[in-house]
Amino acid sequence: MAPVPQEPTIELVAAPGPGDAPPAPESVVITGMSGLLPGCLNVQEFAEKLYNKENLVKKYEPRWHFDHPELHEYYGRIPGLDRFDAQFFMVHYRMGNTLDAMARKVLENTYQAIFDAGISPAELSSQRVGVYIGVGATESEKGCAYGEIGLGILGCNRAMLANRVSYWLNGEGPSMVVDASCCSSLSVFEKAYNDIATGVCDAAVVGASKVLLHPHTLIHYQRIVPYNKDGKMKCYGDNADGQSSSEAINVFILQKYKDSKRVYASLCYAKTQYGVVENKEYMNKYGFERDPKCLAKFLRDFYTEAGIPPSLVEYVEGFGAAVPEADKSELQAIEEVFCKDRSNPLLLGSVMSNIGYTEAASGSSAILKILLAYQRGELAANLHCESPRQDIEAIKDGRIRIPAEHQRFRRTYAAVNGLSVTGVNGHVLLAGHYRPKDLSRYQSEIPYLVTMSGRIESAVQKLIDNFKSHKIDAEEIALFHNIHKYRINGHLARGFGIFSTNAENETIALREKADYYDDAQRPLWFVYSGMGSQWVGMGAQLMRIPVFAAAIERCRKVLEPKGVDIIRILASPEEDIYDNILHSFVGIAAVQIGLTDVLTSIGIVPAKIIGHSVGELGCAYADGCLTAEEMILAAYSRGRVSLETSFIVGSMAAVGLGYEKILTMLPPEIEVACHNGPESSTISGPAIVMREFVAQLTAKGIFAKEVPCSNIAYHSRYIAKAGPGLLHYLSETIKTPKLRSERWVSTSVPQNRWHEDAAKYSSAEYHTNNLLSPVLFEETARLIPSNAVVVEIAPHGLLQAILKRSLPVSCKHVPLTQRGHSDNILFLLEAIGNLYMNGYNANIAALYPQVEFPVSTETPSLSHLIEWVYADHWKLCLFVPVDRAYSSVYKPIITTHDDEYTYLAGHVIEGTRTFPFAAALVLVWDTLSMSLSKPRRTVPVKLSNIHLHVQPCVTDVEALQLTVALQKGTGRFEVFYEYGLIAEGYIVSLAHTVIDLELTEKDYLTLTSHDVYKLLHEKGYDYKCDGIIMEKITYMDKPYIMRQAADLKALQFFPFFLRDDADIITTLYIFMQIIKENLHDKTINILDIVWNKPSIIDSIQDLLIGPPEIKHELTRVQRTEMLSAKKFSQKPDVLIVNDLISVKQGQWGGEYYIPLPANVTSKHPVALRSTKTGKLDSLNWVDVPEVSGGVSVKVYYAAVNTYDAKRARAEIPLSNENDGYGLDFSGITNRGERVFGIARDGSICNQVTAQLELLWPVPDHWDLEDAATVPLPYLQAFYCLTMKTEIREGMRVLIHGGAGALGQAAISIALAKRCEVFTTVSDISKKKFLKQLFPELKASNIGNSRDGSFSDMILNATGGRGCHIVINNLKGQLKNASLSCCSSFGTTLDTVQIHTRDNFTYGMFNMTKARSYVPVDVMEIFESRNMGQLKKLHLLVAKGISEGYVRPLSRETYSPQEVSRAFRLVAASSHRGRVLIRIADKDVPVTSLAQSRLICSHDHQQLLISDEDVLSLHVADRLISRGAKKLRLYLPRPSGYINLKKTLISLQEHFTDTSKEELGLGAYFNAIEADELVTSAEFVLMTTLLPSLGPGPGDIDTINPYLCIVPGVEGYHDRFNVLCERLKMPAAVLNPSIDDTYTNVPELAQKLVNVIVHRLKNKETFYLLGYEMGVLVALEMAVILESYGLSGTVYCLGGTPEDIQTALEINLKGMSDHKLQDTVLAHLSSLMTGHHVPKLADQLQEAKTWQSKVELCVKTCRGQAPYTSQFIRTYLKAAYNRIELTRNHRARPHMLRSKIVILRADLRCPFNQQSMARFSKQPISVHEIQSSLSLAPKNLQCSTIINKYLDPAALEAFENRNHCDSYTINDHLNMKFISQVV
Repeated sequence: MAPVPQEPTIELVAAPGPGDAPPAPESVVITGMSGLLPGCLNVQEFAEKLYNKENLVKKYEPRWHFDHPELHEYYGRIPGLDRFDAQFFMVHYRMGNTLDAMARKVLENTYQAIFDAGISPAELSSQRVGVYIGVGATESEKGCAYGEIGLGILGCNRAMLANRVSYWLNGEGPSMVVDASCCSSLSVFEKAYNDIATGVCDAAVVGASKVLLHPHTLIHYQRIVPYNKDGKMKCYGDNADGQSSSEAINVFILQKYKDSKRVYASLCYAKTQYGVVENKEYMNKYGFERDPKCLAKFLRDFYTEAGIPPSLVEYVEGFGAAVPEADKSELQAIEEVFCKDRSNPLLLGSVMSNIGYTEAASGSSAILKILLAYQRGELAANLHCESPRQDIEAIKDGRIRIPAEHQRFRRTYAAVNGLSVTGVNGHVLLAGHYRPKDLSRYQSEIPYLVTMSGRIESAVQKLIDNFKSHKIDAEEIALFHNIHKYRINGHLARGFGIFSTNAENETIALREKADYYDDAQRPLWFVYSGMGSQWVGMGAQLMRIPVFAAAIERCRKVLEPKGVDIIRILASPEEDIYDNILHSFVGIAAVQIGLTDVLTSIGIVPAKIIGHSVGELGCAYADGCLTAEEMILAAYSRGRVSLETSFIVGSMAAVGLGYEKILTMLPPEIEVACHNGPESSTISGPAIVMREFVAQLTAKGIFAKEVPCSNIAYHSRYIAKAGPGLLHYLSETIKTPKLRSERWVSTSVPQNRWHEDAAKYSSAEYHTNNLLSPVLFEETARLIPSNAVVVEIAPHGLLQAILKRSLPVSCKHVPLTQRGHSDNILFLLEAIGNLYMNGYNANIAALYPQVEFPVSTETPSLSHLIEWVYADHWKLCLFVPVDRAYSSVYKPIITTHDDEYTYLAGHVIEGTRTFPFAAALVLVWDTLSMSLSKPRRTVPVKLSNIHLHVQPCVTDVEALQLTVALQKGTGRFEVFYEYGLIAEGYIVSLAHTVIDLELTEKDYLTLTSHDVYKLLHEKGYDYKCDGIIMEKITYMDKPYIMRQAADLKALQFFPFFLRDDADIITTLYIFMQIIKENLHDKTINILDIVWNKPSIIDSIQDLLIGPPEIKHELTRVQRTEMLSAKKFSQKPDVLIVNDLISVKQGQWGGEYYIPLPANVTSKHPVALRSTKTGKLDSLNWVDVPEVSGGVSVKVYYAAVNTYDAKRARAEIPLSNENDGYGLDFSGITNRGERVFGIARDGSICNQVTAQLELLWPVPDHWDLEDAATVPLPYLQAFYCLTMKTEIREGMRVLIHGGAGALGQAAISIALAKRCEVFTTVSDISKKKFLKQLFPELKASNIGNSRDGSFSDMILNATGGRGCHIVINNLKGQLKNASLSCCSSFGTTLDTVQIHTRDNFTYGMFNMTKARSYVPVDVMEIFESRNMGQLKKLHLLVAKGISEGYVRPLSRETYSPQEVSRAFRLVAASSHRGRVLIRIADKDVPVTSLAQSRLICSHDHQQLLISDEDVLSLHVADRLISRGAKKLRLYLPRPSGYINLKKTLISLQEHFTDTSKEELGLGAYFNAIEADELVTSAEFVLMTTLLPSLGPGPGDIDTINPYLCIVPGVEGYHDRFNVLCERLKMPAAVLNPSIDDTYTNVPELAQKLVNVIVHRLKNKETFYLLGYEMGVLVALEMAVILESYGLSGTVYCLGGTPEDIQTALEINLKGMSDHKLQDTVLAHLSSLMTGHHVPKLADQLQEAKTWQSKVELCVKTCRGQAPYTSQFIRTYLKAAYNRIELTRNHRARPHMLRSKIVILRADLRCPFNQQSMARFSKQPISVHEIQSSLSLAPKNLQCSTIINKYLDPAALEAFENRNHCDSYTINDHLNMKFISQVV
């Protein structure tokens, strides 16, 4: 069985209290800290301001140029965000400019924290060091993604905050960024603590960061959590009023106690956890408010896991959100957990009161505050909390104290509590370990040498000055010694200071130095001098160095048995002490041993060693060949043999010539003893000869001087006798010779003999040879490189002159001592300092008493001492305002209610009000002017090549939205609206260019102006105009439009004595004409008495309008009201009493108009036609003329196709009123044969005449319904697959819309051809349908047509090759995805492009690989020119039927009464296969549905006699369309107009207002916002005529005042879309949050006023619009705003408060409270679920309480409504609350200064205008709105009325502004890397 991995165990180490033992070695401690806080460059500055009780939230100059009313001026800002020392952190310039500012500062503060911890970054290299950085949203990410520099993605990646630190440190531990919002910093402490405790890493860098670079961040946070206005966070105060945003970057070093150099505090435990909400009261809360019980449970669990009672905690650094509810819940939890069993009060504070809210860095800033308290022993005061809140018992009784002044701190346990706005809770427990500072503890007898490095000289000098600024602190120096014992990469300056204390106990620098360091690696050479370097007292001062003294003590112990007192030799002031040659040898050796030990102890080790004469003994010791004891005995032996051996009286002298020069000058008795250098030698020989020779040289001007040698001529033939004795003594001392290392360069053996064994070992023989042989120092010194640092180790720098002359000037020379110096310790320390300056790091601490780590608590922090090199101002990814430019697209909204468009009310053509083409051209002119930044209609222009298409309708109930698009380069323009193109052409400014247009002469028809106006009149244009010349006008056919060309009535003779069979309508109509003939008045007054039934007069109302134009006035009364009715205003001419018929007989008759017969069974063919273009409801069955010339077929089934649906909806124009619908059908011929086929003139008809080539016999196994599904789809499929391309076996075919008719047909054919078929469908049900229909079709080959995923499916399945044939019906971008599926040499057949004219981008790439793109129009199959292809297709279909792959398709069949439904189904593409009409319906014969029309015989002639040519052509048009073939027209005066053969037909659009008045609760609630978040948004911006300013929360217009709309009880902002779209000012809906409940309207008004004040800048005026319930609220808001000194305008949409409340009661019909509750809940449940909820009403009646009713609805709607249970519950309560507020409100009269405008809806209650007089000092303006209350916001009059009362200056500014669409130039770069000094 596999082992189960175990979770890492964490050993919790309890922190001891004061006086206890130190923590366990493995416990986690905080050892270093650094930070940037608001206005503070470092922790020291922060500490000073913290304890000076400064508020660091101030008015800083913002980093951005952005004006927004919600942007508060107070916030905290860290300085120097644009400065960065990139070179130190190995960040190159490009990366540095794109690196997130937080990452830059985290790097710097990481080093500072490491420095503060007393360690070097080199110590952490290649170690298990984790890096954990807490950060929230980084505002640089967007700028980096779209920035100009490619490294932005890397630089601004949040992970880089940690990863870059790990890279710089070369750490090998975890490296991560944690985002837990405000608990991010506590989360990283938890993670670091666990990883160290479990051994994942040994140390950790823990940090957190928050900076503010984007103003929208501030705005968004302010919308989540309340923000104060004075920059003071009153944490835990009874006046807490919100937060202030701030910045902070903090970094800490965590180590194990055993590794620490200092300890600020122990990290006892850390934990974060998402706060689970158990109490439903808090489920809908967001922000920092918590359920106190849940938070208390989290804290209790924390201390249980930590093993520490919370009563031991001395101080809690709370979160302190400064939000009353959040503070209270946190305090309640703290009281519950910490205030039990306490002996002392719990101290509580929050650093937010000092620095503000720092989001992700809030927890780390709190820890920083506590660490400072541990260091100082004093807790900083909590600011702005002079009066703590008193609703917490523990505060009232003193168990919790919030110190307003600094408080003594016992340095025990302290906790940090954290809350996240996202719901996370965090807690950290710290413990102090106080170690008192004792400056006298570590006493040093020598001055303190402190080496230090920095980025530049001034950085080093700053450190030196720091030491001089206070008393010497050995522990602080120990930290510096530890930091600088390693080389720090990137430090370009080094320095040192030697510090001591003067008589005044002040720190002075005995030596100090700071200089540039080139970071070159120089070889270090030790040079050990020989005889002559000794001097009296040479070791006396050095003995104060402990290491040196220890070395001398070792020598003393060896020499004392020999009778030699080395202490006396070194320290005695006796002048003759060194007359004894033995004393010289042992003294020099002892000093060299001591100095070597000093250098070795501090870690200075040579690369090479060289000795001069006896100095080679020092080389042997430094090389490890001799011990100190052996070296001192060897020196002793050398002196002893010198004393015991008798020599001649000899002498030695130094000569200023090199060996080669002096050699030729020497007498035979004298030898060169030492080859010192090119200009120095030492000679040796008999004393007398030497004395004479020295005199000779001196006489020649050559330097020569005898040196003390005790009359022994060393290194000459004269001391050969000493060899055996010395060898004997040395052999006793050096018993086991050791091999010399390569470091030791010999000066006693020539270089050409170094390979011999005698030269390889440090043996007695080697050192004997050293005494007897010449010193070859010059030859060996030549090996010293030019960049070497040469350290002379001797009692005196004897060889300095020689070395400086011999070696290159680039060599550095460092003597360690100097003869007779006043303070050789100072000299030695300075020499060591110079070695450090030359690149040799030393462990200087070895020279001084060992300091116990960690240092004492009060040891000063070091992080503030770092100085960086800030040569540049680095770029910051800052917010930049979005630049906007104006396009040449203008989108006017047209309505006759606006003053500028009132003239349109009279532009009526054929009874329809339309938008004139001329007005469209004026809009084009305006667009050009605005695009040139000129006032409208001021630029001379020239229009050409104009094409006019459609004049859209202009109605009173819907605004006409147009778009004018102008191409600036060419001047081409298009004017279009929702349903099509209005006009197009070219326009140019004459100010820029003049184009001479040459017109080509063609044959044209000459018309007089009279003819033109007749033409216009014929088409319904009653225009008259003078002074206009029209030339060369070309008339073109326009699409047919349904219009009433003429009203046809029959004129017949009728006797006054009517027949018995006369119908009542004809009788009344003739009766009205008789009355008109006998009355002199032009108007007939009719009194109609009705009795609970429709009046008979209604039947002839429409007939009275036509000829003979009977004008009448109708008064109608109920029969029961006759007696009580008042006198009629006019004496009635006609009295109509319904249900009472009285007809008098007459003796004569007359000719009268009667209507044509209607609704009679048709004797003609009946077909489907549209009576109104574009309206599917206008589809009717009508009589049509018979068609001859083919096979007559009685139609049983006819199919509706997509082409039909488009024509019925006017997407494709009709050519004339006889255009039929449908193509394919099935039926029975006159001979009884079952056939199916195509009828080109329309198949949806009960009788068709078809061509033989378009007919097929119905197979026996098919019925007629099956047959009707086949013709068109298979013809089109064969046309695509065989005519437009050639399908072959094995091909890959993609067929879009596989469930459609064409799709099924094409799939069937392709599968029959053995092709691999791919297809797409829109949903899973259609996919299952296809699998059932075509089992051989692979499920993996069926894709989704709603997105581009099908492209990936096909390319993956085909290995990237694609399909040979693609049948496409997709649009837009999906079409491009489809094109990409086409293979090489493949063909894409587009079946929709010709009809839809889809504007898509067809890239040239689609033409590569020999691919083809072919648009296909199915209708071209039936053109006469394609008859040959049609016959081939006929055969293919017949063949397919016989072979079985042409088979019936799925279908949905409708009756003749349901044609509108059928067409809608096809138009929506919701069907599968075909949609059929059952023409031969037995239940409802189609002939009974037909409307009778005038049908003319083909054979008979039609005679028209008229004196009006326009009317005659109207009638002629109608007769021709009804079958007339022979027409004679008689006119008195023929004109050019009659000669015009083309008829111009204008297309009309008709609009029907489908809105209906809702009753009951439906009048108040008819929609619920789909987005739950919007319901909690208190401020929703609306679209108006003023353009949007940009994306995000910044699109607030800070110049213009806003119309603030207060909605009704529904609270649905979309209800005001129509109202706002034509406003000439910005508008916003004040959305009362459903999360809040209100006890009265004034309370709600105050809340909304706060929103206005918060969101909008205070302006001198305001505009409020209240709708329905909002009227009550708006008036209360006006009172509050006026109290602020403002005034404005209040619009009351719907009526007065009295109207609103009365209307509500009428709609509620006096419901009881329980009934109202049930009704509200049932109605809203239906709205949420989208359907009536059965049995809910009964269940609600059974529920007893309001809460139970609500929960019942929540349970019912759950799963059926697309809302959360929380939202449903809250919305139901809020809705009922608003209704109750409206019912219970009692308006308080206030005489407002503001203007009140009432837009009164059509309410079912009387209007009392006087009731509003008590609300305003100004006259009340009242406007009647012809809409119900529920539809009032959609009434077009509202916008016009609102605009009317705007400030005239604002209206003028609006008119003069550029109304073209604007666009953002750098929208994606509103975060951009820019250089800015911050």
